Amino acid sequence: MSSDEIISIEPATGKEIWRGRVRDVDDVVGRARRAWPTWAAQPLSTRIELMRRFANEVRKEA
Repeated sequence: MSSDEIISIEPATGKEIWRGRVRDVDDVVGRARRAWPTWAAQPLSTRIELMRRFANEVRKEA
């Protein structure tokens, strides 16, 4: 494992669940805070549809 990665392992099976890069937390939180007003301004139906599309893409990759 590289020190710039975080790997999540399923304890029961030892199978890798996901892998991600270590990032600067302040940077990531700052970007999320800047994105929030635009996201929150969208109609609920739009946000629901976008989350459904995202979930479908995740399922395709699983």
